Amino acid sequence: MLPLIGAIIDHTDKRMQIGQVTAFSMGVVTLAQACVSHDTWFLVTCLQVVSICAYTFHNLAQLAYLPELTANLEQKEGVEAADKERNVINSQGTFWMFATEVVTIIVVYGVGTVVGAGNVDTAAIGQAMIGVFILFVYWLIWSAKSDALGWRHRFLARGKLKDVPEGQSLVTTGFRQIASTLCGLKAKYPYVFLLLIGVMIIDAAFGAFSTIAVTYMKYELDADNTLVTVIILILLVVSLPSAIAARVAMDRFGPFHVAIATSLYMGLVTAVAPFLLHGATDKAQQLARELMPIFAVMWGVGFGVYYPCIQATYTMIIPAGSEAELMGLYYFCTKVLSWAPPLLFVVFNNWTGEQKAGLWVLAAFFLLGIIPYCMLDLEKARGMVAHTLQSRAKSPRSSAGLAEEGSVDKTTNSQETAQVENRLTSNSLNSATSLALQEGL
Repeated sequence: MLPLIGAIIDHTDKRMQIGQVTAFSMGVVTLAQACVSHDTWFLVTCLQVVSICAYTFHNLAQLAYLPELTANLEQKEGVEAADKERNVINSQGTFWMFATEVVTIIVVYGVGTVVGAGNVDTAAIGQAMIGVFILFVYWLIWSAKSDALGWRHRFLARGKLKDVPEGQSLVTTGFRQIASTLCGLKAKYPYVFLLLIGVMIIDAAFGAFSTIAVTYMKYELDADNTLVTVIILILLVVSLPSAIAARVAMDRFGPFHVAIATSLYMGLVTAVAPFLLHGATDKAQQLARELMPIFAVMWGVGFGVYYPCIQATYTMIIPAGSEAELMGLYYFCTKVLSWAPPLLFVVFNNWTGEQKAGLWVLAAFFLLGIIPYCMLDLEKARGMVAHTLQSRAKSPRSSAGLAEEGSVDKTTNSQETAQVENRLTSNSLNSATSLALQEGL
């Protein structure tokens, strides 16, 4: 369905409506999942499928706004000012993503503990709380009704970016466009293609990290659930200041170079970890459990820095006119290989009998993904898309990155005046709603 949703976003003026419907759907479905019990598990499982689809489609809609948030600033004050604002947007978005995860874990487990709830009841409490929160965020940044409180930071309507080709429908256009993009990207925008290859490999490691790390702690280090939870919380908490620090690093060295350095850093730290964190003896196992918080801090730095850097880099080098399609392709690439590290872990673990294989698989993905990154020439990549940027929809924002008083979206004549979004808006709902689908990391 992604190609169809992408085609609707790019070829119609329904981008905002898709964001509204998917956000509201996530809230309602998450609330409904609060009925989870031994008798309703099948219903809740079916609802989870709906929730995942809504979340995926929502990401496609809200990510389409991301490249536009600095378009007017680049036109008014130049590339350097736009790059700094892009760094702010992505670093703050990552900060709030991890912050909401930390707060949710603490609040849900805290409430469950206070009321003496078991695992199932705690899950029900968590779903109810998250559902209410999603609906509140929906009302705040997707609904015009929030204007009543004087709130001026929400998503705007957008006109269509291009017409449906003659003789095609939205359905056929979406699938044909994806096919032509995949086939033509390497020829027309080879550096975008290289970046996506790197994203597929490295994000596979980040995506599988929690699964493999938790398995490693339980079976290699004999860690109990309390230690596992503490380690996850440490990693998430450390990622918060790291995401903010990423902005400073991006301003000084550029997001692309910081992304490469962070990938190398994560690969080396993860490769070294099995030599220090192992359970060969009881004494070694005890030492490993004591060292785990230190490694959680180091990994947390990598999580906090990498995501804003690579996303900022991607939005710098994609051509205008197909934002939904290309951001959808980016989102697809972040997930498409997430199965590979766990599968290789299982294969090597059964072959060698070593849990260490899991961490070495992750390290290999972190390091291999650097290869296509190193083949990318950022200046040439930006030059290739420079001629397309005039057609990019502008977000009516001031040069300071804040909402302008009385700004009006003039993308099409049919669009009405709307309140403008601030630098946090593009990521805020993604940050909040992601919690409905995650169990910790």
